[in-house]
Amino acid sequence: MRLTRKPRALAQALEKLDGRAQRHPLLGNPAHQGSLVVLGPTNNIFSNLFATHPAVRDRLEQLDLIGKDMIRRDNDSAIRAMNLN
Repeated sequence: MRLTRKPRALAQALEKLDGRAQRHPLLGNPAHQGSLVVLGPTNNIFSNLFATHPAVRDRLEQLDLIGKDMIRRDNDSAIRAMNLN
């Protein structure tokens, strides 16, 4: 995030990757197929118990908050700069 300073671009990339993953789940990756059979698709509190990453929706929400915070900080900096002149 600090490298790009473009949270919306990161969010768009994440949405694109998620869309591809939804259309082509696992794409034949045998490393993940066994765990899906054991756990099965769930939407309850235990569904994130063994997740290696936060849900895409949660990550997109965080990127949105970061973007809004960056805009606020930029606006605050501009106001302070105007008051110094």
